[in-house]
Amino acid sequence: AIARFDMARGREFDPDEFSIHQLELKGVMRDKAGWTALLVDMNTRMSFLLRAGRLYDMKKKAVPGVTGVVKPAEKTVVLTTADKDVQTLKLGEDAEEAEE
Repeated sequence: AIARFDMARGREFDPDEFSIHQLELKGVMRDKAGWTALLVDMNTRMSFLLRAGRLYDMKKKAVPGVTGVVKPAEKTVVLTTADKDVQTLKLGEDAEEAEE
């Protein structure tokens, strides 16, 4: 599984290629700052973190216009774009199974 995440190294995040509908929820964890979700873009294999309501790429830059909420009890994440596009992701579901 580790090799899958390494395939995106060296690639720059391109907001024009990005869609919240291509993300899969891979994990949810808690630290002293709160809940964090690990998401992976299934097209580019790039990883993202949802933390404190904002989505970040692996260079710790916020993805413009995307906010979200981690719901640990339901093992879900709800992402919303600036134009009110909403995507709910559940741990263990792939991109095709996710609710749009």
